[in-house]
Amino acid sequence: MEQPPEKRNPAASLTDDLLVEILRRVPVRSLCRFKCVSRSWRKLISDPVHRKKLHDRARSVFLNSFMHTLTFSRGIALVDMEGKTWRTIPVPSDRDSSFIDQAQGRLFYLNVDDADAFKLSIWILEDHGTNEWTLKHSVRTNCCFGGRIFDLRGTSQ
Repeated sequence: MEQPPEKRNPAASLTDDLLVEILRRVPVRSLCRFKCVSRSWRKLISDPVHRKKLHDRARSVFLNSFMHTLTFSRGIALVDMEGKTWRTIPVPSDRDSSFIDQAQGRLFYLNVDDADAFKLSIWILEDHGTNEWTLKHSVRTNCCFGGRIFDLRGTSQ
């Protein structure tokens, strides 16, 4: 016998890939809370394959009417909402462990230092026209994680 419509769970019919695509758009804090929704969500969010997809959200930012997407070819691709204007902004470093974000109307680029895997560098794009980046801050991971040295490529000491 089929359950009445008010008793059905519409989320149960969503595929894992669709749920991951939805979850990658929520803030990290909310994502951590969502692990408590159900055992299946905890398993989905904790799965190593899905975890990589969930962390990829830091590769795109919408800012000043342009979508900024971190590429794998040493740059940030920009495209306007109509898809008519495309360009690339070179980044200060091409490490795999890099992220972009925005705050106060400015684009930020965070990356693991080329020479030191325990050092995080934070750059700000000063001028979209000249592609000029300024190093705003560098910090060793032991200053961020309570004295524990954390390799931003995935291991800790």
